[in-house]
Amino acid sequence: MSKTLVNINFAYSDAKIIIGYRDFENPEMKKILYKEKLYSMMSVEEKVIVEVSAIVRQLEREQEAMKSLRNEKSLLCGQLEALQGSPTRSPDLSLLASYLWSCHEREKAQEDLIVRVRRDLDAKREELLAAAKDRKIMEKLKERQFEHYRDHIEDQERKNLDEMAITRFGRSGR
Repeated sequence: MSKTLVNINFAYSDAKIIIGYRDFENPEMKKILYKEKLYSMMSVEEKVIVEVSAIVRQLEREQEAMKSLRNEKSLLCGQLEALQGSPTRSPDLSLLASYLWSCHEREKAQEDLIVRVRRDLDAKREELLAAAKDRKIMEKLKERQFEHYRDHIEDQERKNLDEMAITRFGRSGR
């Protein structure tokens, strides 16, 4: 009567959890397994949430760095414009222009970094959505299995009551 668990696989690939199991009769065992799978999926989802939060914080830091670079660049442009009407030495202008150019280069590099961080954030968000979707599917499966179990118990009780009624009727001698 007691078939046992044959195989449970937790395969993590592309944030998709593939769960395989064979049929067994013990409903309590099914309940425990669904709970374990659900907790596992919840922990995967929580881990991805933490990763998304870290990437969001990194993106905010990089955007702040970009903002400070742009402020520095605008200040340098203002200084260069101020020097335009006054007599200045050539090395001073050259130094200011080269520093302005390096700010421009750092700004482009920062833009590239922000684009990469946004791409990473989008990928993690997709992973989070997939993990949440998998968790919701497992919750629905768990609920459906519980309903099936409850229906099975009700059927058993109905059969037992019918049997008892038949037995009583047979004893009463009618």
